[in-house]
Amino acid sequence: MKTEIAPTGNKSYFYHITIQALVLLTAAWLSSCEGSAVTSEVGRPPQAQAGLVGASEQGTVYAINEYTGEISPLMELWYEQAGVSIPLSKVEAMAFDEATGTLFAASGNLFQGTRSILKVDLSTGRVTAEKDITDLVGSGIYDMAIRPSDGALIVAGDNLVKYSPESGVAQNMGALTALPTGRGIAFCTDDDGVETLYMVGVTDIYTVNHQDSPGTATLLGNMPFTDGTQADPFFSAVAPLEIQSIVRMPDGRIMGAMNLASDPLGYLVEVQPHAPGGPDAHVLPPMKTNLDGLVNLPVFLDVVTPGPIAALTIGSGLNSVVLKWGENPTAENYNVFWSTSTMGGDTGHAQGSFTVDRPVLIHSGVTPATKYYYLVQAVNAAGTGPVSQEVSLTAAPTNSPPVNIRIEARGEGVGVNWYPVQGAESYNIYWATASMAGLVDNAEGIINTSDLDVFLSQGAGAYYVMISALNGFIETPPSAEVTATAVAPQYVFDFDNGTFQGWQATGLWHVGNEGALSGGHMARFAHPVSGFLALVTASVGELVSPEISLSSPAPAMTFFYRQQGEYADGTVPFSYDKMTVQVSVDNGATWVILAPTPERHRSYAGFRVDLGSYAGMNVKLKFHYTSKDNKSNDFFGVYLDDISIY
Repeated sequence: MKTEIAPTGNKSYFYHITIQALVLLTAAWLSSCEGSAVTSEVGRPPQAQAGLVGASEQGTVYAINEYTGEISPLMELWYEQAGVSIPLSKVEAMAFDEATGTLFAASGNLFQGTRSILKVDLSTGRVTAEKDITDLVGSGIYDMAIRPSDGALIVAGDNLVKYSPESGVAQNMGALTALPTGRGIAFCTDDDGVETLYMVGVTDIYTVNHQDSPGTATLLGNMPFTDGTQADPFFSAVAPLEIQSIVRMPDGRIMGAMNLASDPLGYLVEVQPHAPGGPDAHVLPPMKTNLDGLVNLPVFLDVVTPGPIAALTIGSGLNSVVLKWGENPTAENYNVFWSTSTMGGDTGHAQGSFTVDRPVLIHSGVTPATKYYYLVQAVNAAGTGPVSQEVSLTAAPTNSPPVNIRIEARGEGVGVNWYPVQGAESYNIYWATASMAGLVDNAEGIINTSDLDVFLSQGAGAYYVMISALNGFIETPPSAEVTATAVAPQYVFDFDNGTFQGWQATGLWHVGNEGALSGGHMARFAHPVSGFLALVTASVGELVSPEISLSSPAPAMTFFYRQQGEYADGTVPFSYDKMTVQVSVDNGATWVILAPTPERHRSYAGFRVDLGSYAGMNVKLKFHYTSKDNKSNDFFGVYLDDISIY
């Protein structure tokens, strides 16, 4: 087994959601809750371990590459109100519940100005209201964190608020008004399972009692801003310094987001509550941006594992199975598990797996006519998302080229058609004017099409054709070569001299000079002044050719036309306002309608009539038009041009 995937570069991202109008972020590794940080020489870790998310005031989610420092838009956040999609604004905090895969956000002005807890759909960016906490939280929301032990959402505002997603109940845990603003919060759990809620207010760091005496805070100390070893002279000279938000990383470290009133750049810091010399904030280098007009405003962060896989589809390729799914905005790559028997949702039962960095997999080399089962899971550095629903498909029987290829002369070209190949997305038509001896390199031209019937028109002469089928990056061998010889037409009627050129016309048929396909003139069935069918009486007319000698062994007629008219009571098309093509072998005494009847086209379309049954005969041809009645006749009728008989 193997997989066919076009190579791409490494994709290692932090995902940030920045809150307030445009912002600039940095990404970094953070100190542990208990000890000091371990970073590379440039202040970033040698290997990524987690991803971050957030949103701008305009509702844009940004991706940040931790190595290049570039940020780029990832998706838009929006909500629906009265059936209208509205961009989300004024996002104030975020928190991700790893146990349920739910991303929560808090908004200050969504839904009539309420301060609401929201849910974010990570696959679409849509947010929905979860809980209005306006009366509990006070005048502002600063940060949120999930308490690991019970999944409660803790919200820091003027008051500390606890919300239970399971019960839907929110309660005030106590006032925080005596503390400085900022109030970023994050939980850490030690080896004994004790949960500590840390809170940062401006540059001070606290522990907050979130259990028996809710809301009470203990000051650990003031954090100097250092370069990792000593006070950084740049940051020591700048005021005010304010950490707006903190978040616990999966490895237990804490990251803080900081802005500077005098600096257009945003910074991340490694927050070390228990550094040997006391609490510290290790400032990391700023990130770059390719976005214009960014200003330095508060940043709100959280860590998420990927959301569920959406829109998973499966199809049969050429000796392969093709899987596609919706791109997951928080995924760095995807694990795809396969088996020839059902896995029951358990990846441990897989026979094999692939890791891809795009939402598509072409599983090539599968056994023909064998059923395959698949599970897909999104992955980022923070962890893995939920396993998808299982999908299955029986692989196509063979990897064969198209068969039953028919080729026939159609005037100064040839028509080619073939049977479809299971799993084919398109076909390559290789053609030449001499035999290609089975080698596509000898082709004079290549046409790629998804149709099963093509017309090659390069003038009279011999045509040699081979066809292959394609799916993704895979192409079958070419088919056996077929050939036919195109001949020049015996008769051409283009009406370009302003006459019918020997055709006899009745009714509304006339030669017009507006709307011709080529040359400036065409035959038309409509009133020459109004341009419509007759509005008072039924419109009936015939255009009859002079006598035609069909000396070709495979005679045919081609023409180009436009046709507009009325359908019959919605059930039988063309009972009214229709054109038929007819043939007579007795000088017009009797007529036979030739099939098929031309369909309606508002713009010019080509049409071919097979006259093979009349080879060697003298015939007359006729275009007959009737509206059948005088109702609904405000249509332009028929334009007819460039008639060729072979």
